[in-house]
Amino acid sequence: MMEKPKYVEKQLENIVQFCDENEIMNDDYVYIDQEFEDIYGKSLSPEISLCMLGGINLGNLNGVDTFHRMEKPLYYVVKALDKVIDIQDYPVPASAKQIKRRSIGVGVTNFAYFLAKNNLKYGEQQTLEVVDELFEHIQFYLMKASMELAKELGPCEYFHKTKYSDGLLPIDLYNKNVDQLVNRPLTCDWEWLRGEIKKYGLRNSVLSAIMPSESCAGKETKIILSNGSVKSYEEIFIEQFGSMDTIENNEPRWINFKTPFDVKTMDGNETVTRFWYNGVKEVYDIEMEDGTIYKMTANHKLLINRNGEQIWVRCDEMVEGDDVVNINE
Repeated sequence: MMEKPKYVEKQLENIVQFCDENEIMNDDYVYIDQEFEDIYGKSLSPEISLCMLGGINLGNLNGVDTFHRMEKPLYYVVKALDKVIDIQDYPVPASAKQIKRRSIGVGVTNFAYFLAKNNLKYGEQQTLEVVDELFEHIQFYLMKASMELAKELGPCEYFHKTKYSDGLLPIDLYNKNVDQLVNRPLTCDWEWLRGEIKKYGLRNSVLSAIMPSESCAGKETKIILSNGSVKSYEEIFIEQFGSMDTIENNEPRWINFKTPFDVKTMDGNETVTRFWYNGVKEVYDIEMEDGTIYKMTANHKLLINRNGEQIWVRCDEMVEGDDVVNINE
């Protein structure tokens, strides 16, 4: 069964979270305007940035002492994205500078699940320290992988334009205000890596980027229970807690359900034991052909049937006429 959204409207709503490319441009639009020429001169040509993105699933980490398990997956993610740079088409010359920069963006998904799995809570000092060490390892392994590729295939052509070529690393360049939140000894051998990068360079001028990867929903959003019945989050909250007043105070936090329940998903039934209350956020109203209105945040994804294939699309990227897949049919 497919349903088509008729309109999308933004507003504010209390948000909860259950936790258990490129635009092709014609050459006619690629130009340097007179103001640009006056400031920078004609020698600088325009450039179109391209997204070469990938990520690793933090939910597969089985504890805060298993960060070393990310090294091999991150190496292959970097290697795969670097290969895409060589084999993809570049429709206009301004986009082909990607070959010189070889910029990629590797991020993470399932961050909220990683925290929940390891009994870590947003905002607590222990969590800040674990997350700081986690992303230190991620950045270290990404740079090590790019160095290894540079050793094998050569550094990117624009490596000399990066601060890395001067021997600088993220540990030298980060905003020192972070030290007011977390100030722990570094875990990885950055000085060894500094020497290797000076010797071999980096294959990629940019390596990391954090993409949106979690989804949220408002209290009116309906979910399908394992028995086939459909209830809104609000109905479930009232059944469990008596009213919404106990949670709607705009304080983000974990809230345990008094009675766990099963919901229907694309991969079968899953048990929900608690949810993350995310405070008041901007939400979208999406009206379907039958008049049903769903509320959800901008980064909430829906399964859409587009051009003969099913793809996940962010709420704020939907267009009128999209076919939304209903897994209950």
